Amino acid sequence: MDHRTVRQVVHTDFTDFTAVQGEFEDLDACFYCAGVSSAGRSEEEYSRITHDHTLAAADAVSAASPSLTFTFVSGEGASEAGRSVWARVLGRTENEQLRMPFSAYVFRPAYIRPRNGAVSQTPAYRLMYRLTSWLYPCCTGWHRRTRPRPSSWAAR
Repeated sequence: MDHRTVRQVVHTDFTDFTAVQGEFEDLDACFYCAGVSSAGRSEEEYSRITHDHTLAAADAVSAASPSLTFTFVSGEGASEAGRSVWARVLGRTENEQLRMPFSAYVFRPAYIRPRNGAVSQTPAYRLMYRLTSWLYPCCTGWHRRTRPRPSSWAAR
C-alpha cells in the first residue's frame, strides 16, 4: 500500500518486534487484524497466534507510541467463559489488551465476507460461503441500518 498517511511494516517474528521497534514511533493508531481460524489447530497453537502475537504487538507499539489507539479485530461470541477454545482465547486476548495503558477498541464481526477472489482454507467455511453467497445482494445496505449492540463491542 502506498499512501502518505499509512506506514506499512513487513515483519516475520510476531513474538519479538525489537528489529522494527523504531517503526512504531509517533503512531496515532494501530489496527490489528491478524489472525487464523481455530479449525485444525491445537489450543496451544491457536493461543500462541491469537493471544501471544496480539499482546506482543500491542506491547511493542504502545512502548514506542504510548498515546496511540489500538484496535483489535476479534469475533462475535468471544468470552473467557465461552464453551469453545476460540471464544475463550479471543475473550482473554480482548480483556488483557483492554487493560493495557492505551486507548483500546475491540470489534467483534459476526461474519466476514470473502472478496476479490479470497478463498478460505477451511472446507466448512468454503461450503458455507458457497451456500449463502446468493444472500449477499439481499444484505447490502441492511448492515448500514443496524447499530452495534453493547454485547458486540468493547472499548476503553
